[in-house]
Amino acid sequence: MIYTIFLTLHIVVSLLLVVVILLQSSKGGGLAGSAFGGGAGGSSFLGARGTATFMSRATTILAIIFMLNSLSLSFIVSGSSSPVSVTQQAIQSEAQNLPRVAGDADLGMGEVPAQELPVAGESAGGDQSAGEGQEE
Repeated sequence: MIYTIFLTLHIVVSLLLVVVILLQSSKGGGLAGSAFGGGAGGSSFLGARGTATFMSRATTILAIIFMLNSLSLSFIVSGSSSPVSVTQQAIQSEAQNLPRVAGDADLGMGEVPAQELPVAGESAGGDQSAGEGQEE
């Protein structure tokens, strides 16, 4: 429940941060000049100076909220023991649906039975008869 609230807040803050950054005026005037009457002189909504200070303050506040929210989300996710990733969930569900080979019921995922491992000095194929005939 709290994870959903923080995630929703994170998305809203991210979108607001993008909008505020795009509205800030750059050297060419930017979107803030045309949106808030930058070319209209003294009769603008906030004035040229007021728009710049409002936008810079809004950017700073939204950036702080974004950083704190990111930290909160990371702490919430690190405390959960279940996988959160959709990819991890799909891999686990597919691994459970795989057919089992008879006799390997006691093995975990990714384990190889000891009798199938090559012994030191043997080749991976286990065929040593070809090498013994050449020593004479």
